Amino acid sequence: MKKLSSLIIVFLVITSVNSQTFSNGSPSRADLNISTKIPIPDEFVGSIYYNEEFVPAKMKDGGNSKDVFVRYNSLENAIEVKLAKNSNSINIMPRNKNILYDIDEYEIFLEEFTDWKGKKVNGYFYDFYSKDSISF
Repeated sequence: MKKLSSLIIVFLVITSVNSQTFSNGSPSRADLNISTKIPIPDEFVGSIYYNEEFVPAKMKDGGNSKDVFVRYNSLENAIEVKLAKNSNSINIMPRNKNILYDIDEYEIFLEEFTDWKGKKVNGYFYDFYSKDSISF
């Protein structure tokens, strides 16, 4: 039973991620609203956001791009997106290596890395500078 439940959850996640691709430069699904949020732990100090405010960005997927407003939520390891600056609707984007967020001073992208314990993790990185074999 446990294996069947795990298989169903994996199938739903894969289906969800694959169904949210670009169509004519905009996300193909408009119902990406955040339905729940992880509660902020009492001992947490500071902000869960790199930028409290949503910043203008180009969301890119291969040859397609869309002007959006984004911020990174470090507690949930997620990119939050608004389609309009004054919108009250906050959308959460699926973790997809093909989508990157180009902001004036940096770029946000998803990459797999190995942590200090040897565990492979998918996480977001900020690229402030890349040239030749140097990146920061």
